[in-house]
Amino acid sequence: MDAGRERKDMEVERDTVKSQLTAKETELADVVDEREKLQSEITDLTSDDPKKFDIIKKDRDLRERERKLKTDTHALEADKKANADRVKLANDTLREVSIWEISAKYEGSEPVKLKELCDSFGATSEEQITKVADTLWAKKEPDTSNLVAISGRTSGGGTDFSTISFDEGAPSAKEMISEGLDKKK
Repeated sequence: MDAGRERKDMEVERDTVKSQLTAKETELADVVDEREKLQSEITDLTSDDPKKFDIIKKDRDLRERERKLKTDTHALEADKKANADRVKLANDTLREVSIWEISAKYEGSEPVKLKELCDSFGATSEEQITKVADTLWAKKEPDTSNLVAISGRTSGGGTDFSTISFDEGAPSAKEMISEGLDKKK
């Protein structure tokens, strides 16, 4: 029974909205017709004087620009509202990534705790997050155990080809070139 009543109420409301829509469409058509009549009267009145005609023409252009600007502004506002959730999600994600990266730079740090503190303090920038982390934990010392000191000395070419004689027991030029290429690899 309740469903039948709700359906009846919805049908009555639908019919009311349809009749209101029809009335508004008729009213809009009347306004458009009246506007066209006024435009033709204005054109007739200003056709004798070119200066007045130019002023009326500029006025029409300005009104059209204003209508377009309002329409574009409404469309932009609608886009901003539609994308606001995405932008907020992206900003929150980037902030959380920053919290995790900053937290990794400190001894005994807890990213979840850092995030909760930053939320309560309203810290949003990397500098603010770093200040919160600085007050809680000490920075990690860089790991230098894997670093090897390089003396800067080289092993050189190994063979001085200028002193080699091309006697019978010496390697041929072809052999020396292939040996040099092997060393290069």
